[in-house]
Amino acid sequence: GLPPKSKLDIYFDIEGHPLVVGGLEYLWGVSFEDTKAAQGKQYAFKDWWAHNQEQEKLAFEGFIDWCYHRWQQDPTLHIYHYASYEITAINKMVGRYQTRKDEVAELYANHVFVDLYKVVKNGLLIGEPRYSIKNVEHLYRGKRTTEVANGGDSIVFYENWYSNGGLENWTEQANGYKSWLANPDHFDWQPWTTLQEIRSYNIDDCESTLELVVWLREQQQLHAISFTVGEVIPKDELEKTDKQLENEQKRQALIARQQALIDQFEGDAKLKADPQAKLLVSLLHFYDRERKPKIFTYLQRADKTDAELVDDDTVVYDLSIKSQQAIDGKIRCVALFKNDQPLRTDKLDTATIKDTTAKVTKITISEYDAHYSEISFLINADQLDALQQLPLTLLGDEARINTDTLENRLCDITEAYFETRQLPPLLATIINQANPRFTGQLTPLPISRQQYPDNDVYLSAIIGAVKLMDDTCLCIQGPPGAGKTYTAEKVISHLIKDGSRVGIMSNSHAAIMNLLVAVSKSSPDIPMAKVGGFDTQAVFIKKFPAEAYPKLAYRGEMKFIQKQPFESFNVVGATVYAFAKDIAYEAPLDYLFVDEASQVALANLIAVSGAAKNIILMGDQMQLEQPIQGSHPGQSGASALDFMLMDHAVIPDDKGIFLERTYRMHPAVCAPLSEIVYEGRLQADADNSKQTITIPKPTLITQAHGILSVSVQHEGNTQSSEEEVLVVQRLIDELKTGTFTNKKGEQNPITDADILVIAPYNMQVNLLKEKLNGDLKIGTIDKFQGQEAPVVIISMAVSNIEESPRGLDFVFDINRLNVAVSRAKALAIIVANEGLEHCKVNSLAQMAKVGLFCRLKNNNRDD
Repeated sequence: GLPPKSKLDIYFDIEGHPLVVGGLEYLWGVSFEDTKAAQGKQYAFKDWWAHNQEQEKLAFEGFIDWCYHRWQQDPTLHIYHYASYEITAINKMVGRYQTRKDEVAELYANHVFVDLYKVVKNGLLIGEPRYSIKNVEHLYRGKRTTEVANGGDSIVFYENWYSNGGLENWTEQANGYKSWLANPDHFDWQPWTTLQEIRSYNIDDCESTLELVVWLREQQQLHAISFTVGEVIPKDELEKTDKQLENEQKRQALIARQQALIDQFEGDAKLKADPQAKLLVSLLHFYDRERKPKIFTYLQRADKTDAELVDDDTVVYDLSIKSQQAIDGKIRCVALFKNDQPLRTDKLDTATIKDTTAKVTKITISEYDAHYSEISFLINADQLDALQQLPLTLLGDEARINTDTLENRLCDITEAYFETRQLPPLLATIINQANPRFTGQLTPLPISRQQYPDNDVYLSAIIGAVKLMDDTCLCIQGPPGAGKTYTAEKVISHLIKDGSRVGIMSNSHAAIMNLLVAVSKSSPDIPMAKVGGFDTQAVFIKKFPAEAYPKLAYRGEMKFIQKQPFESFNVVGATVYAFAKDIAYEAPLDYLFVDEASQVALANLIAVSGAAKNIILMGDQMQLEQPIQGSHPGQSGASALDFMLMDHAVIPDDKGIFLERTYRMHPAVCAPLSEIVYEGRLQADADNSKQTITIPKPTLITQAHGILSVSVQHEGNTQSSEEEVLVVQRLIDELKTGTFTNKKGEQNPITDADILVIAPYNMQVNLLKEKLNGDLKIGTIDKFQGQEAPVVIISMAVSNIEESPRGLDFVFDINRLNVAVSRAKALAIIVANEGLEHCKVNSLAQMAKVGLFCRLKNNNRDD
């Protein structure tokens, strides 16, 4: 993995500060061999500094420009770094500032960056407890003498400097940033002792990286190890791909429009000081930041281990070729693969064979038998050799979703605000995170169970509040089992009976249909339309026949509503792409219900803000979060609900309505979640206490309801555990000897259908599916949001949090644990390694996550 030497090679290290919101990469340092350049300690050194985001953008551009120019001089040059932090930071900068994308993509495509951690980890067995560069240094250099001894020290040093006015001094003093910009290579660091110490530490890191390469080359030569060149993706291939993905002329016009707004913002001091303008500008490139350049995505996946590939829903792993047939210069291949892989078949129209540039097209997937699925695809005859790869793995080519309509709509909104400095009332409510406005002098809020203990009266109060909305936005938070869909259906039914026109929007067509079907059943005579989401009208009609849904029409796109005018429908269900269209803006709805609003981007909410007079955000920000790919400045990456609730776990009384009664969970299941997640405000319905599990001869299952912790002892498991699978099987066998009593007091034998089995990692899910007996529902937490069962078994799978691939923040994520446990009506069983919670925490947020797990695990213990 170690390339031959170039005289222009670069040895690279970043110092970052995680305590600033969004993080700050404040020092980009490189060592290189040049006796005529400014020197560090033993070698030449160059650095780029940044103490705010404006400076960070300039530092990143300066670093990339310098490296790219140097690479142009010598294409055999490589940039060496240790571990993934530097590449992650570069990807973050490209996404955050939408700059130097082409240069970075070309450097990636030509394998210019070399991660020495992977070289060392894959090539050397060392007598050290870990493979950090500080440990590996014991093999090739002496002990460090800098005052800043490690990355943790640098964070403390920098935070002290920063919090004591460092940024202001650096920016304002003549001997600070301006002086550094004027002559960075010969800057006087004497007045800046803290920064000088950190710089000295960074020089040490860069020079250590250089010395490691020298030492590794000696080992390479000593053991006659030759370098294997990576597959290079030609520049014209990258450009060709971009041209295929977008209408270049329209796209360039949009890019120019966005840039003109950014330039106007940057050039106007009043706009730069205006938080509303700042938020609007930060949203302009939201979709670009989410849409990683294809080359970034491809190389990121090509670098994954087999275990990580199995967990990737855009990868088909370990194919076994079954047949081949020649068709007009191509080969039709049919292969088998294990059907326990978490595939998103909608992302697999075309793919690339891992470790090659061979493309496959016309992919179709079908079930073969209980254990295998069948995949069919075309490959060019001259690329047939690529099928010899072992394991044979396809990396799905992610199609570009066209967001031009949404991006142009954000430009419209920003241009209008820059021109008038006024926002429409509804949009002003959202952007200013303001409380909802109501007609009349008195607000109907707060609405609580204390005021309205009766269910019907409580619902009537919610309906009354919605009817009083005055060009505004109202939030309704629905915790697990609190009847969010039921409440929304009842509110919408009352609104349309009064003649209001209502929209239903969510990220997924399934969520939209879930609510739309409920409304259609309760109001069968009201004209309703579903826009998009089905292959054809015939498919829609087959699933939702006219006899059952007489007034529910299907329209493939917004323009097809011309058959029946948009205004003629009382209820329209569609995604953001439809509601951002001109036709929706020209005939605004009275109300737009945004379901699962904790997973809907703020950018999407802003883009549809002109499609309705009032917006109701429904969801729960304490359940599964918005799936974010990019790095976004400020609050531009927030979900609609998170943004409006400003990090509150429970909606404030003056902001909206908290549905504070769960009709699913037994009080003993609900109590710890209510206490830790919902500030003690979520209460179980009285009848839920009847939900119990009865086992005639209990051994493992020692309680009838609540949260039960079952400890297992194992070590070395990072994503799956055979030991836990055996215990889960014993639990299921014991459960099936018992009965479940429901909230009506009815008692029935427990079957497979009454049990959900959940694990954090797909590898454990696959193992559970393979080993467990019966017809069980098994999946990751993401699969089961919205579902419920009398019993939920959660297999944590990992032996040690610090060794798990996605770490503490994933395994003990509060939202994910909340969703997992709250599926249970009577009993949630947590199967985990003994002492799993004994782990290091790096922040108060991590402490809270471990705290929730401890509370759940020890829920029924006296200690």
